[in-house]
Amino acid sequence: MPRNRFREIMRHLRFDDKETRELRLFFYNLLDLAAINAHVQYKTCFEKTISRRDFIMDLAFELRENYKNAKTATKKAAKEARYARP
Repeated sequence: MPRNRFREIMRHLRFDDKETRELRLFFYNLLDLAAINAHVQYKTCFEKTISRRDFIMDLAFELRENYKNAKTATKKAAKEARYARP
């Protein structure tokens, strides 16, 4: 979908503050459930004991590092492609 078309569609979608808050809460609860599920799977697969809080913090830092590395790699590839044109 072209970027301008996406912006046009988003302009027509309006959320009031209550709906936005409810959607945000739903999203955060969904993330929390995913993190708890990952913690349970980690404990059963590796048979290690780690507190849920420490596991979620480690998970967040690892995901952030993966995101930052992927973002810089994408920027670097785009820059190289831009200069590699004949």
